[in-house]
Amino acid sequence: MEKSKNVFSRIIARIDSRFIAFAIFLIISAFFWFLNALEKQYSFTMNIPIKYDNIPTNKIITNELPKEFKVRGKAYGFALIKQHLDVYTEPVVIDVKKYASFIDRNKYIFLPNKQHEIFESKINSDFMIDNILPDTINFHFSIVHTKKVPVKSNIQVAFRNQFQLKNEVSFIPDCVEIATSKKFIDSIKYIETNELILSDLFEDTRLSISLKENTNIKITTKEVLATVEVEKFTEKILKIPIKKINTPSNFIVSLSEDYVYIKFYVGLSKYYDYNADNFDVFVNCDSIKYKPQVLDIQVNTPYGVSLVSVNPTKIDYILKIN
Repeated sequence: MEKSKNVFSRIIARIDSRFIAFAIFLIISAFFWFLNALEKQYSFTMNIPIKYDNIPTNKIITNELPKEFKVRGKAYGFALIKQHLDVYTEPVVIDVKKYASFIDRNKYIFLPNKQHEIFESKINSDFMIDNILPDTINFHFSIVHTKKVPVKSNIQVAFRNQFQLKNEVSFIPDCVEIATSKKFIDSIKYIETNELILSDLFEDTRLSISLKENTNIKITTKEVLATVEVEKFTEKILKIPIKKINTPSNFIVSLSEDYVYIKFYVGLSKYYDYNADNFDVFVNCDSIKYKPQVLDIQVNTPYGVSLVSVNPTKIDYILKIN
């Protein structure tokens, strides 16, 4: 038995030594293959973002501009390892006044394949550029027109339990000056803030928020100061008379009830500001032509009020010939 074990151990040792030798040979071969591969030349494609700078101050760009270049060329394996092509994010800055050629007073043209030095300064010096796409960038300009427009909130707010907005979100400044072409100036009614979500709000908040960018618009102010005022709310109940609208001229509509009770949430600071005059409660008698059994109660509420319930929500009526 002991003899069999010794024979088996010698076989395993011989196999292990052969495997180790083979593994070492394989690693050395792979290393030399890898070195040989790195010395070869390969084609590459690189996407580089674009940043436009030094645009004439008295003009506005009216056409859509590309956001990135596709650079194609050749490089040796060593150079490709140094630079990760897929994650290249530093933009190429195009100085419009310096590099774009003047065509006429409202048009410039930029030819990237004649300006390789701009790209070579941004990438590995061992890279050889063959071509750049797009091969032409046209800049169409228009004389600037200006006006002031209000800032519009794009802020979504979620409150802690029993809290709500005290006032509408306000901004400083609440208006900003924009510059754009005659084509767009009349259609722009406001400038939106970037989207922002505020959660679990229970106290007043002030923060800076940037304004949405638009390639066709220059905005003198890049960000504004937003104020979000928050307060606790409570419940209130009011008794409100029911109005009748669109009553048929040859009929008299009599309702079974003259009033409804509405329950709503209101901020503590405005509890005494709201009364029956602030609410519009009505039935639309035009629906009588469809001969419904009851009429729906409709309610228009003022800003700052959250309607909880209306009692009743429907009402009986009697129709008489006038």
